[in-house]
Amino acid sequence: MVALAVVALVGMLGFMWLVQLERAGRGHVVVAVVVAELVVEGILYGYQGAVPQGSLFYPGAGGLRFRIPELLIPLALLARAVTRQRPRAMTATGLWLMAYCAWLVAETYVGLKGGNDTTTALFQAKQVLYLGGGYLLVAGSSAAPLLRPGVIRRWIAVLSLVAVGFVGLTVVGHGLRFSVPGIRYVEANLVSSDLASLLLVVGLIGLLVEMAERRPRLPTVVGSLWLMAMPLFSQKRAPVLSLAVAAAALGLAGFGRTWRRRIKLPMLHLLGIVVLTVAAAAAVAIGVVGFGGRNLFEARVQATFTGSQQKASSTARLSLGEEAVTLIGQRPLIGWGLGKRVVQVTPGLPPFPASPHNLVLDLLLVAGLPGLVLFAGVVVSAARIGLRDWASPRVDDRRAAASLAAVLGVATLVTKAMVEPLLEEFKLVTMLGLLLGLIAGLARLGLRPKLEHRIEAAALDQAAAGGR
Repeated sequence: MVALAVVALVGMLGFMWLVQLERAGRGHVVVAVVVAELVVEGILYGYQGAVPQGSLFYPGAGGLRFRIPELLIPLALLARAVTRQRPRAMTATGLWLMAYCAWLVAETYVGLKGGNDTTTALFQAKQVLYLGGGYLLVAGSSAAPLLRPGVIRRWIAVLSLVAVGFVGLTVVGHGLRFSVPGIRYVEANLVSSDLASLLLVVGLIGLLVEMAERRPRLPTVVGSLWLMAMPLFSQKRAPVLSLAVAAAALGLAGFGRTWRRRIKLPMLHLLGIVVLTVAAAAAVAIGVVGFGGRNLFEARVQATFTGSQQKASSTARLSLGEEAVTLIGQRPLIGWGLGKRVVQVTPGLPPFPASPHNLVLDLLLVAGLPGLVLFAGVVVSAARIGLRDWASPRVDDRRAAASLAAVLGVATLVTKAMVEPLLEEFKLVTMLGLLLGLIAGLARLGLRPKLEHRIEAAALDQAAAGGR
């Protein structure tokens, strides 16, 4: 009872704070807090299962446990509703997302009715909160304050220092272990897959927005590139694939007319900075001798692409994919409902239920063909809106660059989802929802001048009619 009372008191105080933010027109502060929580948790814990129950990042009472976004996002949306703010126009992405979330709710019932594991079904259903709530949180607030040069530069500066620390831990081969009241035991060591993906997204936004400034600052550009390089220090291949997609997309955009019009940093200068940054990192990696007499670069490449664990992982995922295809063929339209898993068989370990580790197979397995189509509609509509803003001459350079960065961020997360269970990683699903909301919020900023012009024109027509 005491624990419940404390949780209720903290929740009430937090809700009052959120209401004050909404009334002051500072709803974007909550977005920054959510992003900070995702990054900090990724720094402290290698994966979401390592977070101790009852800690600051996994609080609860009475047998219930909650992730921070599960508490913060609903309270923020409720505070916005209490302040009776005028609802914002719904974008095509919002409509697709609403339909997708509604379908997931229906598939939750299908899964529970079909005898799927209740805990797994409800766990997967939380993506409605992470994805839909994250979208509403950003799309319903003003996105402009998030793009202020000072704000982005501070984020890049702080996270770049954190990234330097992680690389230092990687070089010495030791983890940083400590215990703090409320956080409990943590071990910060290598860059985790989730953290690398989050830093890649933040680096993309920082890089493009900074290069769209009239006078881009070199430290921010270098810091953003440094954050984007973090997947190279992760022992997972998925973030490296995401980085490759981001680099290829940036290369293609760099040859377009819109890039030359928007970006103030010449492409040759950017390429020079990238070459120098990569050369410096490679020199350090090759020059540092790790365990077994191998340099850090050789050890990292082998651990990421050719290690025995990676080979075993590839074999297991092929087996998961084959079983998933068999199950999908039995129920292709409706799917098996949330909570359905395939069985992973790993030599030396007992069989256990797992995700197919592929976004397409994941969606077809639990949500059927409609679920896949609706999710594709969400991503495609968001990409269309973001790229339209990037190309539109009526959109200012900073907002256009942020729209392109958000689209590329979505692309990196979707790429990772092709080889990892993205929809079960709450940090990445929440970030995906925030990026979708950012695209919608930025597009809405471009509608305001047009709307104000129409109102002014109508007022003039009314005045002229009155004069007659």
